[in-house]
Amino acid sequence: EAIHELKNKLNPIMLLVRDTKSNSILGFSIFYWVKNSMLYDEFQNTNITEYFRKHSKGRLVLISGIYTKTNDYHIAEIILNETLAYCISLDYNYAIFKNCLTNYNKEYIEENLKDQGFIKTPFSYNNCPIFVVDMNAPMTLNQDLENLLKPPFENNIELRKEISNRRKNLKEAISNLHPGQLLLSFNRDMVYSKLIQKICDVNEASIIQKKNRILGPNICVPFGSILNGTILPNTITKTMHTEKIFNPSIMDFTIAAFPNYLSLENQTKVLKSFDKPVILVDDLLHKGYRLNVIEPLLRKTQVPIKKVIVGILTGKGSEIGKVKDIDVDCAYFVPNLNLWFNESDQYPFIGGDMVFREGLSQDYLIPSVNLILPYVSPSFIKNTPPQNIYRLSETCLINAIEIFKIIEKVYQEINEKNLKIKNLGEILVSPRRPDIYKSMDSISNQKPSSCLESDLEHLR
Repeated sequence: EAIHELKNKLNPIMLLVRDTKSNSILGFSIFYWVKNSMLYDEFQNTNITEYFRKHSKGRLVLISGIYTKTNDYHIAEIILNETLAYCISLDYNYAIFKNCLTNYNKEYIEENLKDQGFIKTPFSYNNCPIFVVDMNAPMTLNQDLENLLKPPFENNIELRKEISNRRKNLKEAISNLHPGQLLLSFNRDMVYSKLIQKICDVNEASIIQKKNRILGPNICVPFGSILNGTILPNTITKTMHTEKIFNPSIMDFTIAAFPNYLSLENQTKVLKSFDKPVILVDDLLHKGYRLNVIEPLLRKTQVPIKKVIVGILTGKGSEIGKVKDIDVDCAYFVPNLNLWFNESDQYPFIGGDMVFREGLSQDYLIPSVNLILPYVSPSFIKNTPPQNIYRLSETCLINAIEIFKIIEKVYQEINEKNLKIKNLGEILVSPRRPDIYKSMDSISNQKPSSCLESDLEHLR
């Protein structure tokens, strides 16, 4: 009945998420445009319409239902995210959620709405609360933690469950920085499937890998963390290893080669030796820090840039592409991005950005900074009370401690010995250590969770 009613709505859309292996629909959402003059026809309540006129701004989209095949938070999250990302690409500014579906996975949907920044209004429809969110300047979270784990830890069921539970806490803490503003949390599988499809299309190659590879004419060059170390179907793939390196004061940074790799100039010469145009791939194009360093090197070495494909593209990033005369495409377009977070960068020992200190001998744990307290003041987070930044920092440290406790437990079961910081290379692709520890000697024989508990005490 709810779907049947769509024929009377403005610009109605039904978004399906399908499992390609079983060819079954996992769930769907239905949404449409609502003009301000049509709000009363939609709700039949002047109190509700007055509330929306007071709080909403811009073009309104009404999400009239989300349905999942199973009661699964994860599937509901994907459907809601894809719906909101699609609405942003259509220039909607404000979203209203009212439920029109009778068979409604209430618990999972409402939990997701709150985690994505929706605010519960004082009103209800169809015995379900009405939720609203401002989409003018969204925040994003890139769920990339599994990328950094080595086998067998990346597929450990207990560890994946813990990461999923902790992710909800992180989303809640980020949403609280700016209540009522949208948080988009991008699922790794969804981003990868879109990127791989786009890269293969540009490369005129099939995404189905057969026994004999039929290679496309271009070379795929990931230069951020996304698709790093991944081999794409029917596509030559050569990662460009870059790193964001802060100076000791954490006031400024440069983009340079990842530790123990060739300089960026020499990596560019290696790409030149393939004698093929390159498809550049990155997580995000917003301010263009990495692209501004890499593009001139490729031009100098006369490596043709076929296209730049990114996970998230902003309006500012799109303009950078036009100024540089580079064709840019993306998995998701977010015109006006407020804040963006990589999940792994919030967790000490797992991710972060390198800190350069002259004269210090390099060990294999990269000295890094996570942009949370107590390591550094996250000055990029503006217009929010200090307690919200404290809460986010505390959540990140607690999450990291609990994740490491599971890793230590699994490591103990496999190796019959304790996990020490000096053995993190067995767990993580590129292990790091917080820069506040001036040498490895002081912490090498400790458990990661013990170190982080000290940092949490320091924070408090």
